[in-house]
Amino acid sequence: IGCFLGGLLTFFVGIPFSYLGAITRLYYGPDSATADFTTDSCSIALGLPTCALWNPDPDAFIKLLTHEAPPFLGGWCLIGIVAASMSTCDGAILAMGTVFSHNIMRNANHYLPCVNTSFVTESNLLLMARVVSVPLTCISALIAAFYRSNHSAGATGYLLI
Repeated sequence: IGCFLGGLLTFFVGIPFSYLGAITRLYYGPDSATADFTTDSCSIALGLPTCALWNPDPDAFIKLLTHEAPPFLGGWCLIGIVAASMSTCDGAILAMGTVFSHNIMRNANHYLPCVNTSFVTESNLLLMARVVSVPLTCISALIAAFYRSNHSAGATGYLLI
């Protein structure tokens, strides 16, 4: 019965959410009333009298969830985006702390012979991983907040803030 309930839950939750991209294109795509175009973008190259290039809205999905969708559904979608972003960040932060403590501090005497590695024990490595995670998190948040990309989708860490 658990598999049956899981299948029903997937059907009633997963399938409607899979259509959000199509709904976003319907409301903010090239055929919508809010579409923005750059005119005469290719008329000379193609020898046409006139043509236009569609400028997609990078914030269309957020606008769909905050303006077009019912507040309950939009809120749950935004909560899901934040939860997925936090999950990704948690894994990256833990990986950076672990790499620093196990790969760098454990082998510090190979790189710097003057460093005494007698303090490197399993409990100290765990403590170092936890302590180093704080400044690495701050540095990562600053990079995500202030990095500017030339890519049309925007900065890579925009949704992780």
